[in-house]
Amino acid sequence: MINIDNTEDVRHVLRNMRTNYYEIENYREPWNEVDNDILRNLFYGGYGISYIAVYLGRSERATFKQVENLELFRRIYKPSATPKKRCRCSACPLNGTDACPKDCDYAG
Repeated sequence: MINIDNTEDVRHVLRNMRTNYYEIENYREPWNEVDNDILRNLFYGGYGISYIAVYLGRSERATFKQVENLELFRRIYKPSATPKKRCRCSACPLNGTDACPKDCDYAG
């Protein structure tokens, strides 16, 4: 395992992992309790996903997915804003505003 406190080493390994020049040590290997414990300790210790992935010899994607599976972090899904209906009547002086009169044929 690599020393994740050495930033240059981590960057070098990450560059190689991201460009597929580096064989990921635990690629497609199942997660075990020891790896999960290390993941929890590093994650709660403030290390980022990239650093943890390098340390565990896993891809960043697999590491993030395991963080989600262990419920250490949950994604926050924000609902998309619903656009307000606006007047599309070209004759209306309020075209493109919310203040169109209700009797307009194209009022929203």
